Amino acid sequence: MYDAGLEIEALAIFSVIMACLIQVVSRVYTQVAYFLNDQENYKTQTSYENNLTFKKFSFEMFNNYAALAFTSFFKKHYFACISGNDNCLGDIKVLLIASLVTRYCIALY
Repeated sequence: MYDAGLEIEALAIFSVIMACLIQVVSRVYTQVAYFLNDQENYKTQTSYENNLTFKKFSFEMFNNYAALAFTSFFKKHYFACISGNDNCLGDIKVLLIASLVTRYCIALY
C-alpha cells in the first residue's frame, strides 16, 4: 500500500544524513587541503594562501551545492520526485532545510 507520508519521512532522514556527510567531508578535505598545500613549495606566503583559498573554495562549492544541483536538474529524469510534480521543489526544500539546520547545529558545537 502506498504511503506518501513514509516517503516524505524517508526523504527527510536521507536529507539529514546527506547534510551530515557534507559537513564531515568538508572538515576532512580542509585537513587534506592544508596537507597538500604544505607539501607544495610556494615562494611567498601570499601564493600559499591564494592556492589554499582556491582549493578550499573549489571543493566547498562542489561539496555544498552538488546535491542541490542534482536534485534541481537531474533527479526528475532519473528518479521520481516526492512532491509528485515535475519540478522536485519539495525535495529541494527538504534538502535545503536539512543542510541549513545541520550546519547551524554543528556551528553551535
